[in-house]
Amino acid sequence: MGRKVHPKIFRVSQTTDWNSKWFADKKKQASLLKEDVLVRDYLRQRLDKVGLDKIIIERFTDKIRITIFAARPGMIIGRGGKGVAQLKKE
Repeated sequence: MGRKVHPKIFRVSQTTDWNSKWFADKKKQASLLKEDVLVRDYLRQRLDKVGLDKIIIERFTDKIRITIFAARPGMIIGRGGKGVAQLKKE
């Protein structure tokens, strides 16, 4: 059986970019990757009706930035930004 490679891996440097942007040492890498997967799963369940396209997670030394691309961002933001504040709190 041949080894199959996902076609996206060939296009990462030219047409698309990684969905997670961070660097960690080997001791922290597994836990951070698991946290990224859990965050993505939670957001997909929580925001299932807004037409999610992609979720980009960037980690810095002291904070994390999550960028959500959606078809209906008004449903995420909510009235007066209450939806964003609630997502940050959760």
